[in-house]
Amino acid sequence: MSKVMNANTLVFALFFALVAVITAFFYTIIDYMLVFVPDYWGYLTGYEYISYKESMILGVSAYIAVKTSHLISDQLFFLFQNEHTERVVAEMDRILTHVSPDMPSKISKKIKKKAFLNRDRIKAQLEEGKLTPRQITCLLFVDELVSTLPKGNYHIYRGILDIPGSEMYRLWRYALNYLLETDYFDEPNYNYIDNSMSLLISKAG
Repeated sequence: MSKVMNANTLVFALFFALVAVITAFFYTIIDYMLVFVPDYWGYLTGYEYISYKESMILGVSAYIAVKTSHLISDQLFFLFQNEHTERVVAEMDRILTHVSPDMPSKISKKIKKKAFLNRDRIKAQLEEGKLTPRQITCLLFVDELVSTLPKGNYHIYRGILDIPGSEMYRLWRYALNYLLETDYFDEPNYNYIDNSMSLLISKAG
């Protein structure tokens, strides 16, 4: 537990350090670009005077830094994979290509990150032969989509999914059916999950 907490603390520290460095970088650039803005344009906050130029530079720099850091962190997953998560991600890409090629990229990235966060568990399951890479992939798909689709963000109106929602539903259907076919789910569990999802989707939007 302490190792996990230490690892999380290190990740957060590195992320904020990255944001600070990028902020300083963009601050210097934007400060140079806004030389035409007079320093005497500003406002009072309490007893302190803040120039528009200063607040603009700091705000824009921080925003760009956070967005850039998120883009960088999205790529970190691919740099720190082990052979087990690589197998799972390879299965994800194959399934997505054939089943839901137009699924929103932010959802597929989120699912891939889940694979990285659960890398120790995935390693154990694969080494012990409890699950195959495709079963693990399908479980990750089901877990994410069963919480995403019923929120109503991918509906045209109540009970009707839009095109990205339909792509995700097709993927969810494939994953659920595969887990039934490979005996991960029995019929009662399959029917319960299937009916629950249909009910939730019908009420959302």
